Amino acid sequence: MLEEGVFLYRGGRPERASGKLPTPGEIGGLLIYFDNRKCPFCRKFDPLWEELASSLGPGDPLPLRVVCTFFAQDCRDPLARRLFEEHGVSVSPLLLYLSPSGASRRVSPPLLWSLGAGGLLRLVRTLRHTLP
Repeated sequence: MLEEGVFLYRGGRPERASGKLPTPGEIGGLLIYFDNRKCPFCRKFDPLWEELASSLGPGDPLPLRVVCTFFAQDCRDPLARRLFEEHGVSVSPLLLYLSPSGASRRVSPPLLWSLGAGGLLRLVRTLRHTLP
């Protein structure tokens, strides 16, 4: 389990983000996983996330994982807390796709469980092609 913070995935491996995050327009979109350390459903989702993040490559949105202990109210990492607040995250696990133009779509727990990693990859690529 990762500590609190914001992690970019490059080559399927998490790297702690430092400084300014890339904008969706700079990199072709972001796929953000909002994770709570006290969330048992997040722990069950972690393997799906790792498989999904490893499957994304050039032309796909950049995977980003935002980890707090329990939403913004129990989060010592200022960047992670700010992202939870900015996006009004109140359920987890939650995936948020941000297109290069700034359009967004949320994928909440019921859909996360029904799709599996392969279905999530197809969904992310469909969103990439259909959102402006």
